[in-house]
Amino acid sequence: MSKVLVTGGAGFIGSHLAEALLQRGHRVVVLDNLTGGSVDHVPPSARLVIEDICEYGRIMDVLARDSFDYVYHLAASPTNSALHHARYLNYAENLLGSLNLISACIQTDVKCLVFASSTTVYGRSTAGLVREETTPPHPEDSYSIAKLAVEQELDLTQKMFGLDHVIFRLHHVCGARQRLEDAQDHPVGRFMTQALLRLPMTLADNGAQSVSFADVRNVATLIAEAPEIADARNQLFNIGADHTCSEWELAAAVAQAVGVEARMTSTPDPNERRALRISQEKLEAVFGERVKRDMTETLATLAAWARTQAIGQQRVFVVPAVWAMRQ
Repeated sequence: MSKVLVTGGAGFIGSHLAEALLQRGHRVVVLDNLTGGSVDHVPPSARLVIEDICEYGRIMDVLARDSFDYVYHLAASPTNSALHHARYLNYAENLLGSLNLISACIQTDVKCLVFASSTTVYGRSTAGLVREETTPPHPEDSYSIAKLAVEQELDLTQKMFGLDHVIFRLHHVCGARQRLEDAQDHPVGRFMTQALLRLPMTLADNGAQSVSFADVRNVATLIAEAPEIADARNQLFNIGADHTCSEWELAAAVAQAVGVEARMTSTPDPNERRALRISQEKLEAVFGERVKRDMTETLATLAAWARTQAIGQQRVFVVPAVWAMRQ
């Protein structure tokens, strides 16, 4: 049994990861500042520590007190849209906060740090290209720049200090507890919200554009086992493309999951990032064949959870005024 820390463990993917780690028999501590997460998401068997990774002294105290074997770093700014207007917030939390955690891991002899990066580091250039881990990154926003910088820092840290890591570039992950109000990032959330509100589902162009996503439970299970797989150490993996279909097919499947008639409309302004395609060949070569939940089950689970939420009443993330001024 190992003792593990999950930063951002009160959030969407982090809370599912905490559950997966508990199922594997680990002792789990969740660290979260609750800016974007919720106490209700934290598994009862996990211990919650309310702290911010930007506070280096406090993070050092947490790691020194508990002597963790593994650290899973999922804490990040809770919404991408705000970061375009507050670059200081982005770099403070997504980069400097990560560096605080890395330094604390070095000082406390953590065996392996698992980092949740993003496929947005590839950018939207070379349209139609399937992105492999060897594809040169071309980040096009501050969020992606910060993620890529942490990846590079982890590589340097391993060479200099011996701290092992595993990096996952997450694609589109769906399931209970996801922020449906961030639907601009992927049509699953948008279609689910529109279906529950009995609104027409907006397709990009004619709906033929390809989209892909994965069930958060599949993703969490795989991330949980990563430090224990020798061939995964100090490697980078794409993850989050277990299901691929057209936007039209996805909208129809979401409508069926919600139990409403599929009414669709088209918009001439497609978001190119949705069309990004990734390869998971390296992931499957190292982690082996995985049991993947059916797309129908994934959408049904999300619909059941979404019905319990205040759909249409978006949570608003307020950027601290002093940070918003420091762009």
